[in-house]
Amino acid sequence: MLNQLCIQAHSSSLRCGGSLCKVQHDKPARFCKVRHGSRAFAFTLAEVLITLTIIGVIAAITIPNLMKNYQTHIFKTAYKQAYSDINQAFAQAFKDGELIRRQLNQADATIQEFDILKQNLKVSKECTWGALYSCWAQGDTICGGTCAGEGYDENGQEIFADGAPRKNGSKSFIDSSGRSWALANQQQAFMLVDTNGFKGPNKFGQDRFMFYPYSAKNAITSDYKTNPPVRYGPYRNYNITIKNAFCKFPPCYYYDWLYK
Repeated sequence: MLNQLCIQAHSSSLRCGGSLCKVQHDKPARFCKVRHGSRAFAFTLAEVLITLTIIGVIAAITIPNLMKNYQTHIFKTAYKQAYSDINQAFAQAFKDGELIRRQLNQADATIQEFDILKQNLKVSKECTWGALYSCWAQGDTICGGTCAGEGYDENGQEIFADGAPRKNGSKSFIDSSGRSWALANQQQAFMLVDTNGFKGPNKFGQDRFMFYPYSAKNAITSDYKTNPPVRYGPYRNYNITIKNAFCKFPPCYYYDWLYK
């Protein structure tokens, strides 16, 4: 009886009369969607498995890229925020000409600048000389190799061990947002930041970055007496795509991530 009603409901001209046939004509889908002839509509197990396989393949291809893009966005945003915060911290000192740096290697100026940074960021934990790893996670370093005197091995490869910051040669602190800040060494004004603290990956060019005082000529100089610092900028103001002392896990988009 149900099948007959469905057939009648889809017919271009109903050959029956009465209220029952009229009701089915008003709502044909309710019956015909359920059954067609003597069989119910359904997917076979094979069709379901094929569909799930296709979805799985697409997910395996797209999800890793989506996750990578999302993590890159997080790193870039944190880098830009650190750049903004360090310049905000030094804004008044630059304006008032308080900095005493006159040359590239000047220990008293480096300590002064690190103290200014601490004073203008909310410090949650401070670590003095010899206690670096209480505020700065062990991980990637800058320099090493020719920077630290190790030079090259017998195969001509630069040795990157023992880079900066070193356990007994750097001061560090953690700010209220969980970022770690450290000096690369006691002489030069390398301000290092790990934008997510101890979370990792603790690699320069990803969550670790280095800032340096720029002169009015928008550059690092060995003569800050003639060209006093006016802001902080990235120590390497360009992208690095091959492994070197300042990017041991390339690529490092020191320029693009900050300005683009």
